[in-house]
Amino acid sequence: MNWLAKLFGRSADRKIAATPAPPSAPASAPRAAADVGRLRRTLAETSEAPVRERIEHELGAALAAAGVAPQPEDSLAVWLEALCQVTDKHLAADWARRIEAEATLAEVAMRSRSSEVRLMAAQRITDGELLQRVADALRDRDKRVFRHCNDLLRTRRNAAERAARIGNLAAALRALPAEGPIPTSQLTDFDRRLAELGADAPDTTECAELVERLRSRIRDEAEVLRAHLAECARAEALAAEIRAAEAPSTAELSAWRHRLAEHDRALSALPSWLAALPSPRGLAQGLAAIRTELTALEADLERTAACESLLAGLTAGTTADEATTAAWSSLAKPLRAGLREALERRWLAFAHRPVPPGAQAAPAQARDRAKPPAPRLDEGALAALVDELERALDEGHLAEATSIMHRIDVAVGSGRLPGALQGRVSRAGAQLARLRGWARWSGEQAREQLIAAAEALLHDEVGVDERAQAVPRLGAEWKRLDAHGPASKSQWERFHAAQDKAWEPVLAQRAERAAHEDEARAAKEALCAEWEAWFAGIAWEHADFKVVEATRHDFLARWRTLGHAGHRAERALRKRLDALATAAAEQITAARAAEVARREALIAAALEAAEDAEIGRAVARAKKLQQRWRDEAGSVRLPRAEEQALWQRFRAGCDAIFARREAQRADTRHAAAEADQAPSEAG
Repeated sequence: MNWLAKLFGRSADRKIAATPAPPSAPASAPRAAADVGRLRRTLAETSEAPVRERIEHELGAALAAAGVAPQPEDSLAVWLEALCQVTDKHLAADWARRIEAEATLAEVAMRSRSSEVRLMAAQRITDGELLQRVADALRDRDKRVFRHCNDLLRTRRNAAERAARIGNLAAALRALPAEGPIPTSQLTDFDRRLAELGADAPDTTECAELVERLRSRIRDEAEVLRAHLAECARAEALAAEIRAAEAPSTAELSAWRHRLAEHDRALSALPSWLAALPSPRGLAQGLAAIRTELTALEADLERTAACESLLAGLTAGTTADEATTAAWSSLAKPLRAGLREALERRWLAFAHRPVPPGAQAAPAQARDRAKPPAPRLDEGALAALVDELERALDEGHLAEATSIMHRIDVAVGSGRLPGALQGRVSRAGAQLARLRGWARWSGEQAREQLIAAAEALLHDEVGVDERAQAVPRLGAEWKRLDAHGPASKSQWERFHAAQDKAWEPVLAQRAERAAHEDEARAAKEALCAEWEAWFAGIAWEHADFKVVEATRHDFLARWRTLGHAGHRAERALRKRLDALATAAAEQITAARAAEVARREALIAAALEAAEDAEIGRAVARAKKLQQRWRDEAGSVRLPRAEEQALWQRFRAGCDAIFARREAQRADTRHAAAEADQAPSEAG
């Protein structure tokens, strides 16, 4: 080792001799005790704050070196310095138990030499800000203390967030309107939020009770709505019954008036939230139409009674005089066609006057002279029509045969067919009459089958969808049979009564669906308006795109929870939603493109720095680029795969620079080792 001594210009033995020996532990304690006494005296004589602060630190260090506990009257600064400097962890723990101030405990937790003392002090801290300070200070120095503080802070944050979520849920439930339909989707959302919080947890008892009240309220509202829809169906049945009546009696009108009054009372008793929906408005319009119809029927009944009174004054076999005829003409006749025609036939029986024979002959001769000559018949065309008629009859085409017979009658007019054609037409007419009879009989049988099918739909096992398809199909078939002859009144009443009764569940379902669609439409319109207002208030040059993306996702998720708003409204609302979603997506895409361009520029700079021959400059540039990669990052999220690919490319450029530096350092260390080894080998 002589070469080393020569290198430093002095003797190695002299250097070792000059190094003072470490003091022994027994010798240090008396000196520390002496220092404690001196420092206490100096502290008592000093009044300047900076000097006192320095002496307090020195006193605490001396007490720690001597292993002597600070006195109760010593300041917190003395206690803190002693605790942080003492090496005996048992003494430190004993002294720490005497401290009550949490700020001092936080300093102990951050500065004490003993990890056990740091943990014990941290465990006695309850203030959140102090816990955060300790956690930040010991993040990389003491994992146990950091984990304790971090776990406690996380538990408190979770408890605060849970309390806030419970408070928000309870506030949202209490803020629901006292009246008005509550969408089922809203109840589903509340159930989901309550399930996430834990419905059986003690702190969610109020929320669970509020949700149960809401569920009961929705059931009550659904029951009210079902009762209202049944009322609508009964009102439709009443309207159909009134329309079908030809000549109702006074008792029937009174019964209908009574039923109408019941419907009016039911309509007036509806809650305000239901009265605002379209279905009650439709019911009110229907009841107004029924009221108008009943008023018209009562007026017809009065007109009929007046006509009956006049006809009752005429005796059979008499002829009405001019005064009676004038009175009859002045009377208002019933509006119902059946009643009016019946009264007119009875009146004509009295109003007919016999004409003297001479008076009949002259006008008849005058009419005969005034008649134009009968047109010549196109026998060829008529023969072709008769051929078509016979073919249609042979094939059983009743409607076609009836149409051809009408064309023949129009073509013949007042003329006469030749004998041969007349005979064929007469035989065809008889055959057509027989076919009509058979058609009428088969129509009666077919109508009975339709009535039976309509009555079969009244059973509960027939679903609403099946009724919605079957009832219109039966009605169309009934109308088709009307082409072969009208149905009897009893058959018509039976069929339409069964048809209306079978249609009631369909009406109820459609009304309920319309109510749900109205609710969904209102909710989606409100959501679109909320999103439009939020979107219009964004300053895109300063926007936090993570928030924008999360909000966009939240709006779309809320949209999916809402029901269908009806085809037309759904299409219009969907256009509004798509326009907003597309605009937000375009802004996010533009921000992502800008972020990718920024990172590409940093990658290019890193690759350029990797080519720098000066390794020190290259390392400095790489560190600056890494800082920029972190600090200049935008608020937009990139797809994970794309972000990883960009990061790997950037990291590869930086790693190449650091690898070059490590290689140069290794070369330097290797050269130094060889230089150290060369003199020893030479010696």
